[in-house]
Amino acid sequence: MLSILIPSRNEKFIDKFVHEVESLGIAHEIIISKDSESKGKGWCLREALKESKGDLIAFIDGDGDIPPRMFRRLLPFLEDFDVVVGSKRITHSPLRRKIMTHVTRIWFRFLYGVQADTQTGIKLFRRKALKSINWTWEANGFIFDAEIIARLQRAGVKIVEVPIECEIRRQLAFKTIFRIAAESIWLKWRLLFR
Repeated sequence: MLSILIPSRNEKFIDKFVHEVESLGIAHEIIISKDSESKGKGWCLREALKESKGDLIAFIDGDGDIPPRMFRRLLPFLEDFDVVVGSKRITHSPLRRKIMTHVTRIWFRFLYGVQADTQTGIKLFRRKALKSINWTWEANGFIFDAEIIARLQRAGVKIVEVPIECEIRRQLAFKTIFRIAAESIWLKWRLLFR
């Protein structure tokens, strides 16, 4: 069974999104974790993971940028890999967002040696892969997924990146960009000394 974990912070289209997931015909459970106290996506997904029962775990953003049909594209890769990371192939998005996606990818590769696109909002895991890092990650904000992928890569887990379709609707504010940079340096420091 696939446990689909969706962090939610007042996403407008969450009900429509859940309906689309339901229509896929995949054996699954959906766990929506509400971030009513603004603790962050990483916190939401840690809480949802505690409730999950599936042997396969999926993280997906509930903002609708990534269509749920992408699960069908990624799931077959779990036969040969422990982790499948969606990789953005953005067709409709502002130029600034495309540039930021590219720069962020280079930045995380430089800091952590991570080859996958950590910031794309869809990832699939075998439960045993997440257990190999003791189910833990500490980051709650924008870089929680970079921490997960960096820890999994360090543990020797087999990871593959698969192109997905997505449509970015929102711009990143400059304060968000600076926050990502600051959090990523803090994460690098923690990973070096643990």
